[in-house]
Amino acid sequence: REILMLPLVLSGLIISVYLVLQDIKMRGYCPSLGITPVCYLNANAFIMILLSIFFVKKSLKTLFFFAGSALGISIAIYFSTSPLLYINHCAFICSYPDCFINFFLFFVIFVIRTVKV
Repeated sequence: REILMLPLVLSGLIISVYLVLQDIKMRGYCPSLGITPVCYLNANAFIMILLSIFFVKKSLKTLFFFAGSALGISIAIYFSTSPLLYINHCAFICSYPDCFINFFLFFVIFVIRTVKV
């Protein structure tokens, strides 16, 4: 499972770091949750999931995975519905909204990790 999760987590982390760099260059590029830009929180969620892949202890793996997933999925759901309700904007990557990309990545990562086949 970790082998399937690793490329998804790394691609999400690369996208989030790109958005962090764009937000540093042009303040306000990413929408904010309070005073913190969302791309920073998404990057932290992907880092927590990435760390959970490399931990050996089962309790730390579970803690970091579910904390990162809960953070990422909740932010992705909020900011995926915000443009539909005209509440908040979403950053774009190659003309695709980042909030939908992150929602897809977090959802697929969560399903890969939790569904037993």
